[in-house]
Amino acid sequence: MDRISRRSQGPEGVRFGDHRISSLLFADDVVLMAPSNQDLQHALGRFAAECEAAGMKISSSKSEAMVLDRKKVPCPLQVGGESLPQVEEFKYLGVLFTSEGRMEVRLRRIGAASAVMQSLYRTVVVKKELSRKAKLSIYRSIYVPTLTYGHELWVTTERTRSRIQAVEMSFLRRVAGRSLRDRVRSSVTREELRVEPLLLHIERGQLRWLGHLYRMPPGRLPGEVFRACPTGRRPRGRPRTRWRDYVSRLSWERLGIPPEELAEGTVNDQFTDIFAGALGRVHDSRILRVSPFFDNWREAMGEFTLLGDTAYTSKNYPFIITPEKNNGVQTLEEQQMNAHMTKGRMVVEQAFGRLKCCWRRMRGVQNNHVDIIVL
Repeated sequence: MDRISRRSQGPEGVRFGDHRISSLLFADDVVLMAPSNQDLQHALGRFAAECEAAGMKISSSKSEAMVLDRKKVPCPLQVGGESLPQVEEFKYLGVLFTSEGRMEVRLRRIGAASAVMQSLYRTVVVKKELSRKAKLSIYRSIYVPTLTYGHELWVTTERTRSRIQAVEMSFLRRVAGRSLRDRVRSSVTREELRVEPLLLHIERGQLRWLGHLYRMPPGRLPGEVFRACPTGRRPRGRPRTRWRDYVSRLSWERLGIPPEELAEGTVNDQFTDIFAGALGRVHDSRILRVSPFFDNWREAMGEFTLLGDTAYTSKNYPFIITPEKNNGVQTLEEQQMNAHMTKGRMVVEQAFGRLKCCWRRMRGVQNNHVDIIVL
């Protein structure tokens, strides 16, 4: 399919910023895009000819045409002598794309999750023979993926967040054997079941995808589209909230990264102080004690803190945050804090891994005298 798409490329395509996009591929599905009906018909004809040369045929019953415009614009297309139907909305992988440029996904995911709960209600949710552990396993493996499919690109409003919480707690409340009449807070139910809030899982996935976009090398289409600035005039009225604006605000509220730094792309791995320590096998805490950083950590840290493992005690290292010990009776807040700290430490470990790779590049000049090294 990639070879067919490359061979059928033409001058047509939709301009987005400095890029021209003519087709999108996913598995054996193809989306052809063009600025006019005539250009799209030419692109469709070339693509159909390349498919026939490869022994393939476009299925007219599974192909549809849609015009992205707030006004109804006719777009007659033909392939193999058959006309393609023009639709106002198109559903693909659980996402409903409309001709007005909207992507309706959240409400449909809530409906799909409600259907899953209805099918599992008597056999799983309220069945007394099943343990809570088995019910929560089904909740994490079936219910949550159905509800949050494609959540990385959601723009969650307050109404959507309220509906997601309602659908989430309707499952968990029944697993705990409660109802709304018991008037028990949702936080108490989550802590009893040891389940983190679903909105936290959604926001974590959105920030993870944001990191992937910023780390994408030049030439990757998702990263280029994310950085591009579309041209044209917006229609009258309040502009729609873009995913970029939403996730920028989310990164500021959750991570403390200003939106201007995200816009400039200046969020990188930066080492402000490096100390190699002694040769051989020496504990990290001992290396920290003999480092120049330990002597003036109050001036160096300011209002910031460091992440460390349980080897660093708060008595000897008050500027290091360590995870709570898991003695089997951790609260939900302690578990969430440990999970966040583990993810933060993984980022640090990956940054040091990239630093080691940079030093390995210097093997070829190890016998030479070098005054300054720029990594």
